[in-house]
Amino acid sequence: MKCEVLWPYDVNYPAPTGGLGGQLNRFINLPVEWQQQPSSGFDTVKVEALQFGAGMRNLNLSEQAIQLFVTFGWPQAALRYLVPVFGSATPWARELAQVWLAGIPIANLWAFDHVCLYNLQVPEPSLDRRSVVKIR
Repeated sequence: MKCEVLWPYDVNYPAPTGGLGGQLNRFINLPVEWQQQPSSGFDTVKVEALQFGAGMRNLNLSEQAIQLFVTFGWPQAALRYLVPVFGSATPWARELAQVWLAGIPIANLWAFDHVCLYNLQVPEPSLDRRSVVKIR
């Protein structure tokens, strides 16, 4: 039997952000034991930050969520990430690219019905930069 915990980084962010988070939430909801896989009791941890990606459209905060358990020292093979897909207007494809670049092996799309409803292509084509700076 395997055990995975879904950990919402947006509501447990160390500082209040977008009406969510705060030091007390973080202290209570992230025991020290969970910061290392051997002492956590979990086989895998899945992080989500739906508000950061879909609500606030802040990929800098999403990147922090993606990197959180990596920085704690969890092995990448034991990490998962839940990417928010709410229609085509959210930056889900870029957030998914961030997950892949971080080496996290499994990304779940939530809500998958939006992928089907909007006929979104998964995986998306490679993400090119919006601007190019040529140095001579």
